[in-house]
Amino acid sequence: MSRAPLTLSCTEDELDALWPVALGLSLVTGTPFRLEATAGGPPLVARSKHLSMARVAAQLADAPLGETLAFPGDGEGRCASVREVHLDVGALGIAQTLTWLLPAMSLSGGGTLHLRGATHPASGPITQSVSLWWPTILAAFSRHLEVKLERAGFAPQAGGAITARISGTRGTAPALLELLRRGTLHEV
Repeated sequence: MSRAPLTLSCTEDELDALWPVALGLSLVTGTPFRLEATAGGPPLVARSKHLSMARVAAQLADAPLGETLAFPGDGEGRCASVREVHLDVGALGIAQTLTWLLPAMSLSGGGTLHLRGATHPASGPITQSVSLWWPTILAAFSRHLEVKLERAGFAPQAGGAITARISGTRGTAPALLELLRRGTLHEV
């Protein structure tokens, strides 16, 4: 079933938060969307990290790219058909990519990601921290996540690599989920 693209309005300041969430939900629901500036606001400008996320989503949904702040490019919604995917996320950072992509992957059936890029970016979460709390979250929803650090890569050169595998079946949401174990730097 084809759906008309959903139009989402935001400011330039809201773009970084809204773009990955909209991409992830589009991959799960198959709803196409486009972002536009709020009435009277300056036009939205897609930066390299937005384009990197769009390339990742396009590969997972086997969809074309089009307008810079619309997905998919042809306006026809597609759910992620997750499989084994090899991606170079570059400056976007591996942990940031996993943070917006893991919910979409787990809801669409799982798969394997081989990501290359910065495991230790200049800002944002490092891959080891994501690999500690995402398995706990997904396990509460009957999903198994295994994240293996193949090679560390520090910003700005990147060069890191991880493999993330998601499997399992969707369960019911837990009544309570506590993420108290954070580990120490020595454990990491």
